[in-house]
This record gives sequence, structure tokens and C-alpha cells, in this order.
Amino acid sequence: MAEGLYPQPTLDISIEDVPEKQTKPTITLRADGLYDILSRTILLDENLPEAAIVKCLLGIPKVNYNISHKAVYYPVRNSFL
Repeated sequence: MAEGLYPQPTLDISIEDVPEKQTKPTITLRADGLYDILSRTILLDENLPEAAIVKCLLGIPKVNYNISHKAVYYPVRNSFL
């Protein structure tokens, strides 16, 4: 989620080596003329690699602005004895 942006932003989430499951971002135009954007992806831990690299790219195309962030997510693996 990103808040208070102008002009209209884009927000993409991807996970390396995992087919895309992202929903279409929700963009809200606030009363003050700024935009909020929310994007999400839902996956089960068992469908992810041991160390899933999550990438987020926030862009504002009209001003040629992009910023990215990467995080590593370690899924919880249930093992039954």
C-alpha cells in the first residue's frame, strides 16, 4: 500500500519463480486530490520456494518515477512425525 501520491501511481507485486497471482490494484482518489493504491497477492506457503523473493514496484508513469523493494519470505513448513 502507498498513500498520498500524485499523479496516479501503479503498484506491482511479484514473487520470483512463482506464477503471477496478483489481483488488480485498488486505486482511490482522495478528496485532497492525492491517490492511495493497494495491491495484494495471496498464495499458500506450500506453493512457495524455501526462500521466496517478493518484489514490489511502485511507479508514477507520468513523472517517470519508479522505486522497488525486495523482501525474502520464508514459508512455514508443517512436518508431521
